[in-house]
Amino acid sequence: MYPIKIKFKQDKAVIGLSLGCKYISFLTEKKKKELCYRVVIFLKKAPSIISNDYLNLMQSINFISKPKNFWMRKIVEMIKKKSFWEIVK
Repeated sequence: MYPIKIKFKQDKAVIGLSLGCKYISFLTEKKKKELCYRVVIFLKKAPSIISNDYLNLMQSINFISKPKNFWMRKIVEMIKKKSFWEIVK
């Protein structure tokens, strides 16, 4: 999913654009906004089993590893309720 990054804090996830990515740094502000919009649309339309499985897996990896620090531009915040992830409105 790079240059899309995810930061976890307990049962919250922030999904954003990696600002350290050279591809992202060359995009215009309009193109960055379009990419962010497409990510949100994808998260809303993708079968929940796919997004939930992916976010749960990434959260598990994050828990057992030492995640790197990275700069990112927030696209959307998600919260885990029971075992399902939902977009915070």
